[in-house]
Order: sequence, then structure tokens, then C-alpha cells
Amino acid sequence: MDIFLESVTQKEKFRSAANKLLNQCFLLKKLESTRTDYVFAVQHRAYFAQYFELLGYELQFNEQQGVIGLSNNFGTGRLGLKKGETILLLIFRLLYIEKRKELSQNSETVVLMEEVHEKYSILKVKSRPSIDKTILRDSIRIFRRYNLLQPLNSMKKERAKPLLLARR
Repeated sequence: MDIFLESVTQKEKFRSAANKLLNQCFLLKKLESTRTDYVFAVQHRAYFAQYFELLGYELQFNEQQGVIGLSNNFGTGRLGLKKGETILLLIFRLLYIEKRKELSQNSETVVLMEEVHEKYSILKVKSRPSIDKTILRDSIRIFRRYNLLQPLNSMKKERAKPLLLARR
């Protein structure tokens, strides 16, 4: 692999970006913590594609939306979500799709927790008529870890707390 012929600094940047992709599944251009790695991966696309192909992963570049994604061709390395987490992920996805239709491509997608609670109540889940705070907190933590959403800390009210859904 040609990456082994590069300088120590280049190898370190490659290692950092590759590890973030493996741990978080996405590199986002707009997210400060992954911006440098995103730019490096775009500039060295061939190295990354070659490396991850060896591991059985497919690298997906969407420069228009500023996202690099990683998926496993063999179906391994998947995260198992609990029922409540899965329902919340689907609600976030639904709200994301609805809001993207209203907004331009370059604007952020902001969802209020109030909207999440409303969508959940529409589902009428018999086992849990309302979202459990623990499940909500744990779900948001998981979704943040994988760069699926980013909480905005600008509002104080618990139920009106906005979430910024990652652009994909």
C-alpha cells in the first residue's frame, strides 16, 4: 500500500481519520471534531478506498452534502439497537426527511424534542405510551456517538431542547 511510503505525519493523519471512520461510521465536513479528517480523507481518497476494501468495507463519499460514510460489505460490525432506540431512530429519520423537504440543501436540520414527543405519541406504542427519559438519553448518546445527530445547547427547556440532525 502506498500509504506506508508517506511521511510519519501523513501516516498519523491517515490513522486518525481511519479510526474515526471505524468508530463513528461518518466523517462530517461541518462538524468541527471531524472536519480535518474529512478533508484529509477526500484528498487521499485512493488510500482510504484501498485500505478499507482490504478490511471488507465500502467507503462512500458524498462531497455535495459533506459526508463520508463507511459500510461493511459482509454485514458484520452492526450495532444492535433496543426497541425504544429503534423507534426513536425512525422518528428522527422521519422528522429529518420532513424538514429537508422544507429547507435548502445548505441549511441545518433542527428538530425540537417536542416534535419527537409528538411523533412518538402518534405511534401509540401500547407498551410505553410516552418516551422514557432513560431510553431517550441513552438513544441520543448513541446517535451522537455515530454522528447521526448533534444536540444544540442553546435552549434551556427540557421538552423544547433542539437537536441538530447530521446531514446525510
